[in-house]
Amino acid sequence: MMVRPMRESDIETVARIERDSFAHPWSRVAFLNELHKPYAHNYIIDINTPQSSDKIGGYACFHTIAGEMHLLKIAVIPAVRRQGIAEHLLRQCLQEAYDMRISAAFLEVRPSNRAAVNLYKKFGFDVIAVRPNYYSENSGQSEDAMIMRINLKRR
Repeated sequence: MMVRPMRESDIETVARIERDSFAHPWSRVAFLNELHKPYAHNYIIDINTPQSSDKIGGYACFHTIAGEMHLLKIAVIPAVRRQGIAEHLLRQCLQEAYDMRISAAFLEVRPSNRAAVNLYKKFGFDVIAVRPNYYSENSGQSEDAMIMRINLKRR
């Protein structure tokens, strides 16, 4: 597995993974716009597995602003989930933020997304707050967002 910066030529595959992963996916244009923001960091992970014909196994997007990292997106092709791909992506993103001397990383996650919550806790993220009704559903329902944080300061 190799993590590399996302390129414009990756957007179609990334948008497909996005649609397969989220109820309210970002558009292709949203990903294209991310590629041109100076504070945006967008990565894909190249994989070679018999479970997927895609070479891109997943992606991660984060912003670095005012000494903080905000993880916006992390997603993996459904056929290759639970094989350490998201963990590898997250590790690379946190290492980059650490190398940039970023002091802390933040993210929002649905409490119902147990796999993601467990991944973030494994890395040392803690829940610091809850945003009520943050995620809207097509059914008219909503779900809270847990705000999680990890300290990245050098010891």
